[in-house]
Amino acid sequence: MLIPYAFTIRELEPEEGGGWYVEIPTLPGCSSDGETIEEAVRNLEEAMLLWIEVAEEAGLNLPSPDREIGEFSGKLTVRMPRTLHRDLTLEAELENVSLNQYITYILADRHELYSAKKRWDEQSATGYQREPTRIIFPLVR
Repeated sequence: MLIPYAFTIRELEPEEGGGWYVEIPTLPGCSSDGETIEEAVRNLEEAMLLWIEVAEEAGLNLPSPDREIGEFSGKLTVRMPRTLHRDLTLEAELENVSLNQYITYILADRHELYSAKKRWDEQSATGYQREPTRIIFPLVR
């Protein structure tokens, strides 16, 4: 099932109970958590369906999706030096995750840093404060 809303995800600190917290910023209050990312996303999908049901019963208009996610396949072919391929594969094995998961993690982490720096630069230039950096993934099933 393809759901055209993006969601944010963050790892919960141990003092917050651990696990993962996910939410759909476009649907205020629509959030969930879970011990694993997969569980958190499953729970979020359930929460989203209930959120939409309640909104429709209340006669509210549903917010427009953030962007047409259907135009993105989520697949990307990347050529890289053999040594980098080897190093990434070994690091993924040490983390006990697939190479695909490991590269996705690295890209998301780097993107988060880039986005935070960009916002910091904008805030410095304007003095305007924005909310913290979030990683956004499409909710696809």
